[in-house]
Amino acid sequence: EEVTSIGVQAFDGCENLQSIYIPEGVIMIDSLTFRNCTSLATVTLSEPSQLTSIGGCAFENCSNLTHIPLPEGVTRIGQFAFKNCSSNRSHIILTERVTSIGKGAFYKCAGELTMNRNVPSGPFPKDGTFYSSGFTKIVIGDGVKSIGNHAFFGSDNLISVTLPEGLEHIGKLAFCGCTGELSVNCAIASAAYNDEGAFYDSEFTRIVIGDGVTSIGTWAFCDCSCLISIVIPESVTSIEAYAFCDCTSLLSITVPQSVTTIANSAFARCRSLKAFTIPEGVTTIESYAFCDCNALTSIYIPEGVTTIGREAFFNCRAIETLTLPASLTTIGEQAFVQCAGEVTIKCSIPSGDFDRKGAFYNSEFTKVILDEDVTSIGDYAFYGNSKLTAITIPEGVNRIGNSAFFNCSSLTAITIPEEVTSIEGFTFWGCSSLASITIPHSVNSIGLYAFRDCSGLTDIIFPEGVERIEDFAFEKCSGLTTITLPASVTSLGHGVFSACPKVLDVYCFAESVPSTSSIDTFGSDIQNQTLHVPTSALDNYRTTAPWSSFGTILSLAESR
Repeated sequence: EEVTSIGVQAFDGCENLQSIYIPEGVIMIDSLTFRNCTSLATVTLSEPSQLTSIGGCAFENCSNLTHIPLPEGVTRIGQFAFKNCSSNRSHIILTERVTSIGKGAFYKCAGELTMNRNVPSGPFPKDGTFYSSGFTKIVIGDGVKSIGNHAFFGSDNLISVTLPEGLEHIGKLAFCGCTGELSVNCAIASAAYNDEGAFYDSEFTRIVIGDGVTSIGTWAFCDCSCLISIVIPESVTSIEAYAFCDCTSLLSITVPQSVTTIANSAFARCRSLKAFTIPEGVTTIESYAFCDCNALTSIYIPEGVTTIGREAFFNCRAIETLTLPASLTTIGEQAFVQCAGEVTIKCSIPSGDFDRKGAFYNSEFTKVILDEDVTSIGDYAFYGNSKLTAITIPEGVNRIGNSAFFNCSSLTAITIPEEVTSIEGFTFWGCSSLASITIPHSVNSIGLYAFRDCSGLTDIIFPEGVERIEDFAFEKCSGLTTITLPASVTSLGHGVFSACPKVLDVYCFAESVPSTSSIDTFGSDIQNQTLHVPTSALDNYRTTAPWSSFGTILSLAESR
């Protein structure tokens, strides 16, 4: 009865000790007291008990201990006090009375924990208060306001964690590596960087966010690679940048109608996400929002969305069908790079920048349907879309921009609508499968390199109205055999038809000999070609270079 403390290492290594009774007068169990008592199953405390202090490593490696001795009066628990008490089945309740908890106090300690006091920070992961605990259930009480840095870092035996509404602060990496299901009823704050988020690299498989939560902060659940599902209530109005970035196991998610912006990289690299419905209230999809979601087969973008940012859908190559609404006014560069499938576009397509990276730069869509209300296709729009085989361009389109279909090497045919007055430079460069092109009478000029390397073209008929064909417009069209120039043509640029070795006949209906800027307009094979011109202009063509260099010059009448 006179014993007030049990000293350092008093029973250390007593491997056969199975039970012990601790009398009422004991105030302190010192450090290492019962360490390595591997058969110790029962510690019985007198009632009442005056125990206030449990020293460091006091019960370390008591692997058969089924009940942790923590009477209400305990104020201090030393570091690693209950380390590896893996058979514990008791429910541990820690209140404000406990003023000091050492690092790793419950390392690999089983059981359940209710925390009714703030959890202090640890400067490094292994210094976290409950670092690598073995608890299966953690409930943070309603009065708790703060959970410190690294608090539950590496607690990988968890089945459930519940965080209360009044919780104001969760430190960085507080739940990193934690498993099970997470219920969050408090605000989810932003982090400055990905590896400073409270839940960064956690292993929760399911997260339920409670009613009343209004925002999910930046980097909130970044790199939660085990997360399969999440429930987001209608109260959430904001999902910030990188919130679910790298949640590679996430299968589905429903974003509430109250959200107006899909933030930068919010769902980037969610590589198991197969379908996503963007809420009707969303107006902006920011850059990289769905970057590398390469299992995504279906995404609904509603009317009302006005902006899609740069590389927003980069590498979403599993998309089968996509519709872009008429409300879109801004599509960032490379927004759909490496996206496949079929796309219906109801908005005009803005131009890309000088670096040739338009909205559909290097996309892999096989079919593009432009809605009847589309009026323009911007510069570099489909630049490098090598899988595109067909595109429907409506009559309302009045401009097809510079390099719009550059290197669309699978495109087989295209009809240019009557509203277009100019085919701009580089527009169809490298469309090597293009076998036919219909140019309307409205077109008066064809820009430099417009059809360069269109090796599938065998003949080209320019309609009345075309006046000017600029430098190298049809250079290296190696399949071209026949060229027909209208009476309206007035000038041909340098090397317009150079490196077209199969050309046999050139028909020119212009009464006045068109001006040329170079003797190389028709290339080095001109002597093997036959020129057909109006009878009245025959002599003029025969005396004007480079026309005079044709191997044979005949009147159109003779040709007939």
